[in-house]
Parts: sequence; structure tokens; C-alpha cells
Amino acid sequence: MAQAAGGFNNSGQPLSPPGAMSQRTDMQAQGAMQLPDAAYGEQQDFQAIQAGAAMAGMPNTPMPVRLSDPTMNPDEPVTAGAPVGDGPGLDALPTDSPFSQDMQMIAKYIPQFEAMAADENTPETFRLFVRWVRSFR
Repeated sequence: MAQAAGGFNNSGQPLSPPGAMSQRTDMQAQGAMQLPDAAYGEQQDFQAIQAGAAMAGMPNTPMPVRLSDPTMNPDEPVTAGAPVGDGPGLDALPTDSPFSQDMQMIAKYIPQFEAMAADENTPETFRLFVRWVRSFR
């Protein structure tokens, strides 16, 4: 059977380690547990709690998206939502988002930011920040 990258076979099952570790059972998904001496209603509560939590050996997070992955929005330009380029601009972004609210709050400080950026001792990174903030006006 051919091995795929990441320790899984072509069926998506984890590969067995070589040698003495080849018969490990602790890498398998854990089933729901039972309370041996549960009082009335405790077993049902216990099962409900287990159903809401990921059990050992069962990943509950999706695989991260890599830059090399194909796009999930092939008809949308890369610059969509940006203040420059093709596609909808900043007006397409929700105005009630925390980011939008923060940018509105920061925008009132642009005159002070520009004055500080004009100083010859100001770091270039701060000047770039001021340009970036100014682009959201």
C-alpha cells in the first residue's frame, strides 16, 4: 500500500509505527465512557457532556489553509475588499465589524499621526502604518 505524506495511507487511516510500536492501541479513537454507579439522571448528563467534547484521538480542528492550496473563491479578485485594485473596495466590507469600528476610531488621530510621521526621527515602519491607516479613509 502506498504511503501518503503526513503519516496516513491512501484511505486516510493513520499508518502503524514500525517495530515494537506497531500494535499500539492508544492512538485509536476513544469511545464514550459509562459511569459504573451513576445516580438517577447522572448517566444522561455525563453522556451529554461527552457528546459536546472531542474525544482523544479524534481531531476537532480543520486542516489549515496553505498559500499553495487552490482558491476557494476563483471568481473573486485577490484585491477584493482592498482600497486598491480590481473587485469591490472597502465599501464591500461590513461596517459593523470590530475592524471597521476600530478604523473609524483610529481615523480621528490621522492628523496627529501625520505630524509624527513628518519628524525626521520617526521610524519607517510608523510612516508605513500611517499610510496604511490613511488608505481606509
